[in-house]
Amino acid sequence: MKEKPYHHGDLRRALIETGIEFIKQEGEESLSLRRIAEICGVSNAAPYAHFKAKDEFIVAMQHYVMDLFSAALEKTAMEYKESPSLLPMLGKHM
Repeated sequence: MKEKPYHHGDLRRALIETGIEFIKQEGEESLSLRRIAEICGVSNAAPYAHFKAKDEFIVAMQHYVMDLFSAALEKTAMEYKESPSLLPMLGKHM
């Protein structure tokens, strides 16, 4: 995975998004807070200001993905609320 310097104002979110991308490419078995910190260009200790341990980090990533999923469902439901194609569109927009 390509390293990128940290440029965000929201380190917690940057760590979560980087962690999700890391898991997509490398798998959960290879995930470590130290590696994510390195990729984000921050100290090894920086992630621990936001997450007590790897398990808490994984739960935060799960919540982040579920929030994105819920937002996409809500947007599609509002867009197609009067349409008979609501159900197929819910599946398509995911």
